Amino acid sequence: MDADPLLAVEADQVHTLLRIVREAVTNAARHGRAEVVRVELRGDGGARLLRVCDDGVGFDVDGAVQQRTGYGLVSIGERARALPGTLDIASEVGVGSEVSVRW
Repeated sequence: MDADPLLAVEADQVHTLLRIVREAVTNAARHGRAEVVRVELRGDGGARLLRVCDDGVGFDVDGAVQQRTGYGLVSIGERARALPGTLDIASEVGVGSEVSVRW
């Protein structure tokens, strides 16, 4: 089976992606109290997409960004921009969270 060229990731990006995944999974376990965390890397219409989804307690994204209670989300955003890419965080209290990085 041939590898999807969209999933080929440069060596320096691998380290960045691993750090993003580690932070997102840590947040899901520590703050979200998630039981299930799913990590997905795929090619998506000419771009690459990394998604980390959980079934945790969720949170108010706008409130968390404004309060800056920690550096987790900030560091994920900085790393996403370093790829270079974009970060999208979707969450709802009681529903879980999704961290998506597209580059």
